[in-house]
Amino acid sequence: MPRAHLLLAACALLVASTARAESPPDEPEPLEVVVQGARPSGRGTSVQKVDRDRFRLLGASTVAEAVATLPSALDAANVRGERMLTLRGFSQRQLLVMIDGVPVSVPYDGQIDTGKLPLGVVEHVTVVKGAGSLLYGPNGLGGAINISTRRPGEGPRVRVSTEGSALSTTSSAVVTERAGDLAGTVGATYDRGLSFPLPGSFVPGPNEGGGRRDNADRRSVGWVGKVSWQADDANTVVATGTHLGGEFGVPPGVYDLAPRYWRWSAWDVTTMAVAHAYRSGGWDLDETVYASWVSNTLDSYDDGSYRTQRLPRAFESTYEDGSVGGHLRGAMGLGSGWRVRGWLGGKRDGHREPGASGVIRADTLLWTGAGQVEGKLSAVDVLAGVQVDGELPGEGGESERPGASLGVGPMIRAGVWMTKWLAVSATAAERTRFPTLRERFSEAFGARAPNPDLGPERATHLSLDAEAVGRHGRAAVGLFDAEVRDLIIPVVTQPQIEQFQNTGRARLLGVEAEATVTPSWWLQAQLGWAALHARRLDLAPPEDVIPYQPEHNGLLAVTVRPWGWASLTLAARYVGAQRFQNPDTLAWGELGGSRRFDARAEVRPMAPLRVWLRASNLTDARILRTYSYPEPGRQVFAGAEVEL
Repeated sequence: MPRAHLLLAACALLVASTARAESPPDEPEPLEVVVQGARPSGRGTSVQKVDRDRFRLLGASTVAEAVATLPSALDAANVRGERMLTLRGFSQRQLLVMIDGVPVSVPYDGQIDTGKLPLGVVEHVTVVKGAGSLLYGPNGLGGAINISTRRPGEGPRVRVSTEGSALSTTSSAVVTERAGDLAGTVGATYDRGLSFPLPGSFVPGPNEGGGRRDNADRRSVGWVGKVSWQADDANTVVATGTHLGGEFGVPPGVYDLAPRYWRWSAWDVTTMAVAHAYRSGGWDLDETVYASWVSNTLDSYDDGSYRTQRLPRAFESTYEDGSVGGHLRGAMGLGSGWRVRGWLGGKRDGHREPGASGVIRADTLLWTGAGQVEGKLSAVDVLAGVQVDGELPGEGGESERPGASLGVGPMIRAGVWMTKWLAVSATAAERTRFPTLRERFSEAFGARAPNPDLGPERATHLSLDAEAVGRHGRAAVGLFDAEVRDLIIPVVTQPQIEQFQNTGRARLLGVEAEATVTPSWWLQAQLGWAALHARRLDLAPPEDVIPYQPEHNGLLAVTVRPWGWASLTLAARYVGAQRFQNPDTLAWGELGGSRRFDARAEVRPMAPLRVWLRASNLTDARILRTYSYPEPGRQVFAGAEVEL
């Protein structure tokens, strides 16, 4: 066992031996994945809820930006113009992303661009990291992100908001109503951007002339509808539909020797779900069935005019993906404070796309069975359980059918209340992620060899967490250590041909801390810091570096409310230096650390109305979070919101 694992285990035993108080087990609400209570839970930073107040104060407008306000998270653009997240060193493909408990990742690619998901109809985002919990379903190797939309009949009846700058406009409207046992919510979002400005210090080059970023336009329309029926005191049924569709430019790499001239000509995701909850006599049962459809077209053009597709580099790549699944979740009290929970579910992912010799199809079936028991032993809250994930692959292009795979994930957590205001817990868990259809079967126009026998990644998580609540605020800290085996990485098998293989091992070791302090009614401060040691274990230094993993992240935000109807928030974000590998030369380089300053001033001239002025990247700093893809320069937004 590694030294860090021994250290964490020793700390957990020390904490358990000094326990003096007690805390109740977790009690998730029906039809929600995670609910975090107001009292200290001892979960530290392993489970965090990012709510509308945080969205607003820190100026986030998309799910990616909202999650990136946590110190251990980072969002950055990739070569396809998508904003992808990393969380405690795990990439978004290794995270389970859900909307109202339903998986929404693109089946073929195993991830979704959370930068395309606006916050207009979102109430909060729950982020579960590492060994945070069981009962989520398969493929959450590094954690889970659940995006919660408005519950029918709750909150303001009407909320309308809009925010715009010289180059973009984002608007949303949500209406909710209740009539006896029926309740409904309808919401819509509209997002339109012509481009975004580059910082004034940007040096023009052959791929980008500066000023407004080339091919960085966007247009999307989304909606959500939810209907709830309270059949009786014990039974509730909720039907949900969500959709987001649009078209998006893909800015070319400013330093690439062979720039890509790409556009998402169509990008659509639609999800439908029906859930039932039963609560009576100590029994809790949730059943959910869902279906989602993903349709997108990525076009590659001859040059920066984005008009013709005659050269060999040009293509039109159209994907038609779908998922159908469901799960049953239950909980039952056993007496004396003990409780047992279970989860059983399955999901079929399918992919089809036109190929040179006909339609290419690939599909896979994932299933999960999990159970856990929780209660109290003396003064120690304990949770023990196991999650078993399985895969039954189906068709896969022209390749042979791969064999079935299995992942067994035990989990144990022990928590204590040191005092009435301080809770501590230690957790150990095993997680599995099955390969995506893309990793197994993609041919990348002849540049990649399929590997139908590709196996799953596996990770062992250990964490030690503490959370304290005081008169003037809340603080949380988490130590985490994750070791990933059978890491899926591309390997060059012959000249200009690569293949995804299970050849890597990695260690992600770090600490994360966050606090919210309110010393007075007119002053609040939010602080966050994370340190990460991310290294490949199968390579010797200096080749063991994992790219795009900053060793330090920090956040400081101060909100001043001189009057009850006005507030001013100043936020500073630091992202440490990152190593990267040049895609053209394969040489290693380093992106320097970046500092970004944002500000937001808001007034409420009357109770239903709030108006604000927001500035991002105040100093117009030149920020690179991905080589060749600069972040926006200074932008100023004006917005208004009405709640009735």
